[in-house]
Amino acid sequence: MSAKCVYDYCADHPNIVISHSYPSNSDNYIELAGIAYNFRMNISPSAGAEAQMNEFTALQDEVYEDIITNYSAPRHIEVDGKLEDGIIHVYYSGTCTDNDGRTVDYYKEVQMPFDLCGENRIFPTNPTL
Repeated sequence: MSAKCVYDYCADHPNIVISHSYPSNSDNYIELAGIAYNFRMNISPSAGAEAQMNEFTALQDEVYEDIITNYSAPRHIEVDGKLEDGIIHVYYSGTCTDNDGRTVDYYKEVQMPFDLCGENRIFPTNPTL
């Protein structure tokens, strides 16, 4: 394999970990999915890889904005996800308070094509890179 092929592969396939936050506020408990990566062989991710990671982050930001804008505390939202057939699925579920003060169930699934394959870990129990 040529050096150019190795470089391109490493740039297009950074080591990815998608995990979730653990908020400390019990009255406003909203877990969020996040993405982190390590360089392979000190090679920065390609523009395409960066675009996919940025799109993933933007989709999670939209869910957070929906929860914060349309619901009030107490909120208890958990997140989970999986990578299946090149599509990442992120599930947000739990309860929150609607504008009428009622506790309601919340569920939202976010999906997007995600071909940054390889040694990726989706919601690992120990999210260290």
